[in-house]
Amino acid sequence: MKILLFPGLDGTGTLFEQFRSLLPATLTSCVCPLPPRGDQQPDSLAEILAATHLSNDDVVILAESFSGPIAYELIKSHHHQIKGVVFVSSFVTVPHLLLRMIRWLPLRLFPWHWSPAWALRLFCVGRDASDNLVRQVQEAVATVPAATMAERMKVLSKLKTPREKIHIPCLYLQPTNDRLVPKWHAAKLRSLCYDLT
Repeated sequence: MKILLFPGLDGTGTLFEQFRSLLPATLTSCVCPLPPRGDQQPDSLAEILAATHLSNDDVVILAESFSGPIAYELIKSHHHQIKGVVFVSSFVTVPHLLLRMIRWLPLRLFPWHWSPAWALRLFCVGRDASDNLVRQVQEAVATVPAATMAERMKVLSKLKTPREKIHIPCLYLQPTNDRLVPKWHAAKLRSLCYDLT
């Protein structure tokens, strides 16, 4: 069994390094970075990740944040190979209602590469996050083209509520103080998944 690690909004997968170091040696894991350019729609990214990382082996997907809709699309087309999904602070519809308004903003001009530590602690990693973790997030975001970050934000602002049910076992990990992904997303996923813990 192999676990595929799908990253959050930065798409780099570099933030999984510490997590992977804690996995048991008997478990094979593979970080699946998202393409830094091109179409960023969940169905297109799912096709790319399937072609790159799915073979005949059974897999479990761990989908962080932005990758939740990608994992959902993969389940629809490759459910026979996917034995389970772990959604980590994730969603399959617009993650925050305020995002619906950003599609009209000039997101390409936003200084994505400037991520102040206070903002990352407030919205992303928690106020007690180490300086090292904050630095890792800053470095990951800095490697992504601004146009790609803008495109991903627009994708999030236009996500449609899915209807197709998920028949494989799912686990939802929900932070206690998440400021970006409200708790109702767990309930939304529960309504789509026949087996969600």
